[in-house]
Amino acid sequence: MNTWTSRNGRIVSYLLLQFFLLLHIGGSFVHGQTRMTKIKDGTVANTDFEPFRGALLELESTNKGLLVSRLTTAQRDAIPLVDRSNGMLIYNISTDCFNYWAANTENWLSIC
Repeated sequence: MNTWTSRNGRIVSYLLLQFFLLLHIGGSFVHGQTRMTKIKDGTVANTDFEPFRGALLELESTNKGLLVSRLTTAQRDAIPLVDRSNGMLIYNISTDCFNYWAANTENWLSIC
């Protein structure tokens, strides 16, 4: 019985090692990204198209727009304080206006 337990322990250890190795390798691909993405008319461009040098993300279209999250005032206010980030942008459907989170005043401000 001792041999059976020892063998299963080695198998479990081997499987755990393989699992963590897979996570490590997968994480390297995610963190290894050096190029940013430009989205043009709903397609993600390959290396032929790059965003403006100072931009993390650039959207380009001649017949489409950017659609941001649409929330009511109550839904906006229900976002936990720890999940709000300076400059977070939403479209407030209660007021038909864009709102952004200003961390220095801890307040939602209106762009209208």
